[in-house]
Amino acid sequence: MREGEALQGGRYQITRSLGRGGMGAAYLADDTRLVRRCVVKEMLPDCASPEERHKAEADFQREARTLALLNQPGHPNIPEIFDYFIEDGRHYLVMKHIAGENLEERLKRLGRPLPEADVVEWAIQVCDALAYMHGRKPEPVVHRDIKPANLILDEDGRLWLVDFGLVRAMPTSQPAVNGRGKTVAIGTPGYTPPEQWLQEPQPRSDLYALGASLHHLLTGRDPRDAFAEEEVLTPTMVLGASPLPPVRQLNRQVSAATERIIRAATALEVYQRPSALEMRTELEAIAGRPGAQAFTFRSGDIASSVKALVQVCDEQWETGKHHLLRGDIEHWLKTIGRYDLASKTEALRSTVDDNDLKHEIVLRFLDDDLPSPVLQTSSQHLELRKTGMGRWGASLMLFNRQRGYAGGKLAPSVPWMDLSRERFRLVGKGARQEIDLSVGYRRLPFGRRHRGELTIKPAQGQPKKVTFQLEMSLMDYGAQLVRVTGKGTGSLVRDVRVVHKKVRRPLEFHLATVLSGAALGFIALHEAGLAIAGAVAGPVLLYSVLLGGLWGRGVIRAAKDLGQD
Repeated sequence: MREGEALQGGRYQITRSLGRGGMGAAYLADDTRLVRRCVVKEMLPDCASPEERHKAEADFQREARTLALLNQPGHPNIPEIFDYFIEDGRHYLVMKHIAGENLEERLKRLGRPLPEADVVEWAIQVCDALAYMHGRKPEPVVHRDIKPANLILDEDGRLWLVDFGLVRAMPTSQPAVNGRGKTVAIGTPGYTPPEQWLQEPQPRSDLYALGASLHHLLTGRDPRDAFAEEEVLTPTMVLGASPLPPVRQLNRQVSAATERIIRAATALEVYQRPSALEMRTELEAIAGRPGAQAFTFRSGDIASSVKALVQVCDEQWETGKHHLLRGDIEHWLKTIGRYDLASKTEALRSTVDDNDLKHEIVLRFLDDDLPSPVLQTSSQHLELRKTGMGRWGASLMLFNRQRGYAGGKLAPSVPWMDLSRERFRLVGKGARQEIDLSVGYRRLPFGRRHRGELTIKPAQGQPKKVTFQLEMSLMDYGAQLVRVTGKGTGSLVRDVRVVHKKVRRPLEFHLATVLSGAALGFIALHEAGLAIAGAVAGPVLLYSVLLGGLWGRGVIRAAKDLGQD
């Protein structure tokens, strides 16, 4: 639009252009009806089809109404929305004009990083505005394009959050945008968090953008520079970009507390970021506002909100557990007036025996957004291999794929399986532990094939089962058979001795056995004409039956001693 053009029947007279981005253009205008300066935002959606354009119009109307509701009751850091309308197929929003300098212009004018104290005070005002927006009902209002250029400092030192995203990010299935750091339907590369590029913006997406903006103001490092040389930029390229370097690596004058807040706000995982209220509380503690009670860890870290406390305890597990077991966390919760949390924390601390589990339960109670640990195994089935003379084994790796503590017990379903450890402990994302399964020749049941299950019982969550199997080679099976029969032979000797002890006169016993066998053989083979041969073979056969029975009983006993498959 050009100077002098009018909208809404001449009510809004365009004075000059204020700028143009990937989503639209902004103009300074005069409201001739109410005699005041205003800003007219003209949306220029890049629609590939009539369906997309219709959707963009519907989104504009819904978003415009939502923004207009911010006027009720309104917020001192958010410009008022005066009007919205569609004219000649174009979408327009009219809002309060803020005279001042945006923080990107201020940074360029000074040519150096801005003072930490000023940046913290401005960030407190932005967090207050975001807390107001994110708390709106029935749906939170998400800005989606926070950056220094959209933060205006007026002549009275008040910071204004301007240039609200007017159309919800609805790119095509494979969006490709310019890489020159301009605002597009998805956001501004460098300031926009990963989930927003995946078309899933949420309130804490604004906290990431604010953290990136604070990083820019305190270091002078423009996050858009990483994409400035790209003519075409896809979400995949943005998601693969390097994370922001630590603030103090670029500016040693920034305090460690401020660096930690920015690091938390720009975490890639949404749940690790603070809410607007929590970030405001932490910033107020840095600014020395009255009433801000900070928790100081033995590591030197400071937390001024429950969310920040949980984050430090999660990142520094042993330190957090130390303070929990000493009761420091409960005491601090009482000092900030959270007696409800303090009493519940005390109850949890006194009812759980496992200190790691106690710490995990308390952290997830204090912060509902913390995800549960995810326990995984390297395999669902193990084949036991021969590891040495008379030994078989296999290794199983346990992983924690998410934050927190995953620990518990291991229980094999068979008594002959040996484990290198009966408990496991995994703390933090990526933690791993190796469990060795082994069985010795002497404990292995008699048989060639053996199966069993290893039950993994975490302290929280559902148990997992891993099956294992051993199949002996013919040579090993033959060796086991020889061992069992050998034990049976040894048992035969012992049993014969027992028989001899029970019989008063062994000589008469053997004589009776020989005569009985001879008589039985003589009678059995008399009709066949082999009476003499039967009389000779009868005692041998009778002895064989008696001794064979004793030996067989010994073999069975030996097999039972090893266990039954």
